Amino acid sequence: MRELRTNLVYMDVDNPPRIIVVTSPLPGDGKSTISSNLAVTLASSGQPVVLIDGDLRRPMIGTVFGLPKGAGISDVLAGCATIAEVAQRFGNGQLLVVAAGKVPPNPSEVLGSARMRELLKSIAREAIVIVDAPPLVPVTDAAVLAHSADGAIIVGTVGKTTYEVLGKAIGNLERAGARALGLVLNKVPRRGSGAAYYGYQYHGDYYRNDGQELPTGTVRGDNANIYAKSK
Repeated sequence: MRELRTNLVYMDVDNPPRIIVVTSPLPGDGKSTISSNLAVTLASSGQPVVLIDGDLRRPMIGTVFGLPKGAGISDVLAGCATIAEVAQRFGNGQLLVVAAGKVPPNPSEVLGSARMRELLKSIAREAIVIVDAPPLVPVTDAAVLAHSADGAIIVGTVGKTTYEVLGKAIGNLERAGARALGLVLNKVPRRGSGAAYYGYQYHGDYYRNDGQELPTGTVRGDNANIYAKSK
């Protein structure tokens, strides 16, 4: 995480990214773990950081930090609360965490709204903003968010993420006019022959056809390699 933090800082020394979306090609790649740990690592260096759960379909940040269920970013965007009222302070006081809040019926429209763009810009004047976003391939939310951000970090998984799926994810970002900041390769074996890639097939969508969520997978925080692109 410290290496990822350093890569982001030196990616563009004249204009380092202030609003960063963390996403993945598909569910289950550990994007919420990466976004949470990145936010903690940035805050530990003394920088003010605001971590926002922008996954309004299957929010995980509240679970990661053990937040009580209640108002969140969706309520702020709906005008029912202020960001100060829903933000929770953690660690050394430099990290504020904002849960997803009530799940709206139209997440893409809510996240792509002018109100969301203005809110991100307003927060970024005082802090680095990390937004945990849904996967890129099943839904458009992350690409919409990344368009309003300085770029997106894509989290892939060894033995799962294929070149084809990663290509689709990057293509979705490009079509939205968003920038890919780099790739985090997650769950890299520390030793042994586990570096071999296994066959992978993607079944279904982020949601089933009947609108119900797929079973929530386990978020893990295994070893990761970081590939950040310079400008």
